[in-house]
Amino acid sequence: MKPIHLLFTLCFTLTFLALTSTAESFSINGKPVPEVVATVNGSELTAALLEREVTAYKLIASQQGRNVPDDQDDKIAQGVLMRAIDQELLRQKGVALNISISPQRVDNEIDNIRKKFPSEEAFLHALRFQHLTLDTLKKKIEHQLTSEEFVRREIAPNVQLEEGQARIFYQENAESFIEPEQYLASHIFTSTLPPVEKDKYNSPEAAEKAERMVQAINQSAKEAIEDAYKRLKSGADFTKLVHEISEDTDSVEKDGALGALVLRQTHPVIAEALRPLKVGEFSKPVQSSAGLHIFLLTEKIPSTTVPFEQIESEILNHLLKLETQKRTDELLKQWRKQADIKIFI
Repeated sequence: MKPIHLLFTLCFTLTFLALTSTAESFSINGKPVPEVVATVNGSELTAALLEREVTAYKLIASQQGRNVPDDQDDKIAQGVLMRAIDQELLRQKGVALNISISPQRVDNEIDNIRKKFPSEEAFLHALRFQHLTLDTLKKKIEHQLTSEEFVRREIAPNVQLEEGQARIFYQENAESFIEPEQYLASHIFTSTLPPVEKDKYNSPEAAEKAERMVQAINQSAKEAIEDAYKRLKSGADFTKLVHEISEDTDSVEKDGALGALVLRQTHPVIAEALRPLKVGEFSKPVQSSAGLHIFLLTEKIPSTTVPFEQIESEILNHLLKLETQKRTDELLKQWRKQADIKIFI
């Protein structure tokens, strides 16, 4: 079952997408979709709902680096619709048990969503893109929370784990509990600009002017970082130079500190600069896509294995969630057979 926060996974990219959306009716592989795509015990699931969920699926896939071919729309829509049917079945089970969600709880969820947007306008823009009003969003969240509450009350308490299951999981997934070596580093940074794309300018003169400006900025950045390097070699204080020269305002507030870095998860340029350093040593100036850096290695934290006792409760929670989802899927399979479900696409 999809967590409530995924309702707005789109929030950081919807502003762009909203500019490209149209008022055309929803279609799948060129075929118009009926206004009602399915009924579950008489409750209607609409084309608007299906369109929202298909759009969300595609965007999440894109953010995860997965390509979704256009000719897969029918398959995607069928899968999304089945999940919507399951969600409606769970909601109906919750309603049958008189589970109700307070307006305050719904409003709290909406406030959490709002906070993910830079402005109220961006939030409302995202709603419009998904063909949602504030009222329909509230209804969507209320349905989601009703389903989750039903699972929490009626399914989760009946799920049990076998004795020793958590330790077996720990042993079989030992690599997952290894905390990799971490590098605590600081840097001095001067920003540079990428080469001018001359074909994007209206005239050769404008392109040449822009190119001269970029060259001047980059030369100034190079001279500043090279001067800092010479002064460091002469014994200058790294922190003092950070505040004097560095253009990374976020790290300057922390004396240049970048935090704990895991090299395999770090930009290759940074990783290659840090790898040979001993604690207290600084690198030569290196160029990244953002600019020029001098790195100082302040500490190395060796790789360690998290003890089972420290992670046991987290593993138990993870396994309980998996077993709860498994049991929920089993029940949904039964309920689908018993329910009056009609699909129109």
